[in-house]
Amino acid sequence: KVYPEIGYIKKEFYKLGAMFNLMSGSGSSVYGIFPNYEKAVHALEIFQNKYFTFLHHEPN
Repeated sequence: KVYPEIGYIKKEFYKLGAMFNLMSGSGSSVYGIFPNYEKAVHALEIFQNKYFTFLHHEPN
C-alpha cells in the first residue's frame, strides 16, 4: 500500500471497538463509528496526540 498508516489506523479503530470505519473518498481522513460515547472518547484519547482528531456525537 502507498500509505500503510491508513491501514494501521483502521485496524486500531476496530481494536478500540469501532463498529465501522472508512477512509474518505479523497483519502484526507479516516473515521470510525463507535457503539457508545465512552469507546469513542477512548479512541480520541489514543489518537489525539499523533493526529488531527475530533469527536462528533448526537446529544441524548
